Amino acid sequence: MKKFLTFFLAVIFMFSFVACGSTPQKDEDGTKVPEEKPFVYNYGFHEQVMPFWQSDVIYNESVLLLEETPGGVASGKLMLEPEEIYSIRDYSLKREWKRGVDWDYKDGKIIRLEGSDIPYFTEENLHGRDLMRRSYGENGEIIRKPFEVENPTFQTVSGEDTVIYTETPLIFEYQIFVTYKYKQGAYKGPVQQYSGDKLPLLEEKIRNGEDIRMLLLGDSISCGGCSSSNINSEPFMKNWYELFADAVAEASNGNVHMDNSYSVGGQISDWSLSASGESYNGVNLNRAQAAVLKEKPDLVLIGWGMNDGTWHESPDTLAENVLKIIDSITFIYKEPVEFIVVGTCMPNNNGACYVMDTGVRKPLYGFQPTYSESLGKMCEMVDNAVFVDMGEIHRYAIANKKYEDMTVNNVNHPNDFVIRMYAMNLASAVIRDFGKQG
Repeated sequence: MKKFLTFFLAVIFMFSFVACGSTPQKDEDGTKVPEEKPFVYNYGFHEQVMPFWQSDVIYNESVLLLEETPGGVASGKLMLEPEEIYSIRDYSLKREWKRGVDWDYKDGKIIRLEGSDIPYFTEENLHGRDLMRRSYGENGEIIRKPFEVENPTFQTVSGEDTVIYTETPLIFEYQIFVTYKYKQGAYKGPVQQYSGDKLPLLEEKIRNGEDIRMLLLGDSISCGGCSSSNINSEPFMKNWYELFADAVAEASNGNVHMDNSYSVGGQISDWSLSASGESYNGVNLNRAQAAVLKEKPDLVLIGWGMNDGTWHESPDTLAENVLKIIDSITFIYKEPVEFIVVGTCMPNNNGACYVMDTGVRKPLYGFQPTYSESLGKMCEMVDNAVFVDMGEIHRYAIANKKYEDMTVNNVNHPNDFVIRMYAMNLASAVIRDFGKQG
């Protein structure tokens, strides 16, 4: 009898356990709540370009840990408040550091723990002093050497100090890359809306899988400054215009050709309007016209603004120049063509300046924040042009963390994280429902 009772109770317990285990969780309205799967780090093309605001995970957000006081703790902030940090890796994305051994998260900051080999900058480093290159030996050991680049600095407007400036991988190789789930509602920044209905030719080509030719006109950011591939550093990520073209190609299942060879560093928007030295049907061509006639694009991206802002070109002047570029192209090029005007990201407001021969100091941070409104309004008046603003989302990021977290040269060139935001916004603008879940 005792054995039978024991067996009977065991059977009852087993069925109770199975029933409880198989009962799905339900929301207040009775709908089934899906079980959350464990996060698995997998970082490929889709993770690079999918808009983080369409999910709750940000992949490989860059942070430059800073030791603010000599001998103090090195720390850095994320753009959004994390619910869970999944991974912290080095610039190559190959070396991963462990929580509790190398880092911790306290008081809204990532903290470097004593004894860790996580790199960090000091305040002196930010001013271009005591710089050391970091590299890995054959067995993964860290090799430190003096940074042997002559005068890797910009003077400041005051003339009393300097800030680090370099087009090498130095700063990038000190940044860490954080993958994390952010708290619900934490992102309150801009969300790029679909604008493809204003670009019907491009929309149709994407829908039908037709070949698409793209031409990019702009400054050094449009030349490639500064993706990791541009500075010849791991992980050798493509630049924003290449990622955008790849996203369009994947969405359309067609071939997309992107040409940025007519972009030029150090110039302002009127460069595209200057004489090319070529003519067509008796018309002296400007540089934009000559490029379009040679390349025959379906879509022209116009990415001026960073240097215009430094040289204090007014918002109206930049908008007028971009409109002249569009009008001059449509005047000479009789094939259907559409335009995306790309608003520039921001320079560092750290006082870096050009020192002119006259002694005048021209800060790199100038009128760039004023361009979003004027370019946006200009595009509203043009039937075949849309505005994709990198300025607004970059300003949002800068308001929540350091500029130095997201730059390569420390003055006006973005790193891989900001470059990915370029691609996210552009793809969202022209690919319907891009990145939406479900």
